[in-house]
Amino acid sequence: MSLNGIMNTAIGALHVNQTALKTVSNNISNINTEGYNRRIVQQSPGLTGGNVQGVAIAEIRRITDSFLTREAYVSSAQASASSAEYQLRDRAASILGKLDGGASLTNRMSDIAASLGQLAVEPASSARRVTTVSDIQASLNAISSMASQIQGLRQDANTQLEEDIRRANNLLTQIADLNTAAKTAIAQGDPSTGLLDQREKALSDLSELMDIQTFEQPDGRMFVSLTDGTQLVGDMKTQLNYQSPGAVTSTTSFPTIQLQRVNHNTGENVGQPVPLEGRLQGGSMRGVIDMRDKVLPDLAEQLGAAAGALTDGLNAIHNDATSFPAPNSLTGTNTGVLGTDTLNFSGQTTLAVTNYEGRLVRSVAINFDAGTLSVNGGAATPFSSTAAGFVADLNAALGGDATFTLNNGVLSAQAAPQGGLSFRESETNPSDRGGRSFSHFFGLNDLVRGSAPANVATGLTAADPHGFTSGGTMSFTLRAPAGQILQQGSYTVSGSSMNDLIAGLNTAANGAATFSLAADGSIAMSSASGARLE
Repeated sequence: MSLNGIMNTAIGALHVNQTALKTVSNNISNINTEGYNRRIVQQSPGLTGGNVQGVAIAEIRRITDSFLTREAYVSSAQASASSAEYQLRDRAASILGKLDGGASLTNRMSDIAASLGQLAVEPASSARRVTTVSDIQASLNAISSMASQIQGLRQDANTQLEEDIRRANNLLTQIADLNTAAKTAIAQGDPSTGLLDQREKALSDLSELMDIQTFEQPDGRMFVSLTDGTQLVGDMKTQLNYQSPGAVTSTTSFPTIQLQRVNHNTGENVGQPVPLEGRLQGGSMRGVIDMRDKVLPDLAEQLGAAAGALTDGLNAIHNDATSFPAPNSLTGTNTGVLGTDTLNFSGQTTLAVTNYEGRLVRSVAINFDAGTLSVNGGAATPFSSTAAGFVADLNAALGGDATFTLNNGVLSAQAAPQGGLSFRESETNPSDRGGRSFSHFFGLNDLVRGSAPANVATGLTAADPHGFTSGGTMSFTLRAPAGQILQQGSYTVSGSSMNDLIAGLNTAANGAATFSLAADGSIAMSSASGARLE
């Protein structure tokens, strides 16, 4: 070997070791850099004409385990979904209060029970009555505030989802751009390019938002899909489109998130969009969607049911009693009962009209089973089966001592000056429609009133008129447990009976759910897929 050959071999060895030292230096300086993968220089004998001549760099390798990386993406998606759900559940729990806390739902109801118990000991005390009413009002206001705050959590969840969608779109674009750049770098002989670290970091961030799986391509690109196989980044990328409904209310039906394939070079949409919710299996987006569309609505529904049962129970007791002296007038709530509707009551009740001293002026015994009225224990006379006809017959039986009116579903009564009105239910066969007595059904002596009915039992039968204006439109959405929309129905009211209404709703549901009329007159819905109604 010539002197020049020896010198070239030595210089080549210096270059190789210089590169190795530089690589080690980069490894040390980036030891705390998130997403950086350690590099090693692999050396091989330098060959010239088949003869060994010095040393050469065979490859600069990124030390990464593709299997562990893929498993990390899976774990990250699961952890992020659980974390997002936990944070919202924790906030919901703080709204409802600790079980041993004074502001909890349980203690609010206990406060009402305790206050009523104390009132029972001193029923004649006006101060105790005022305190009881105040305690009931405070507890119900607190429950209403809880419901409003739960609804606010749904707004927060939707806002978080919008931010996750924005981040996901940015990451998908970044990964597609890095794929192009990495492909070029590798083709130019740089297999350990730092672009791969950047891409791996972007993929890690994306796995916190969505469940993903990756497929490395021979040219250095990385294709990405959801774990169900829906492609996110390939020869084309996918963008997430979501039109936020804005302010969220209890009746908000959230639009679906659409996956739209996009030509990465031109930005043009390719093909039709597909919904995301049913395909998404992990990531913070999955956790947020589950909370927004399932857990929080279920919680709000249960809270509303508890408040409704409490309200209806208090009203049931109050309608089965009266103050002294009895009230001069009674005004019910809007029941939706039309004058032409059948009464649909069973059992017996008695209407008493008293004077200012509480002495009985007139008694009207109402037997709904027999369809008769009896005044002051006299002979029973039949009354009309329609609501308006019954009111007219009742007024005739009252002989001017009191007058009942039915207007737009509201039943009201007015006694003569200084007179009082009260109902007494039969102990063995009380009046009943949809599980409530006559006075309770019409809300004549309600203690608590709200902006919405506390009980949806209408007492209607399939043959009864539904009362909706023909030609009006009902719209609803049926959403699957995973969040995807199964059916968006729209029913134009036709026919006159409840049976017609139920049939129309079932046609609009198109098999995604089945509507039926329950025995108490409420409308029930069932779905084999577990769909919820919005």
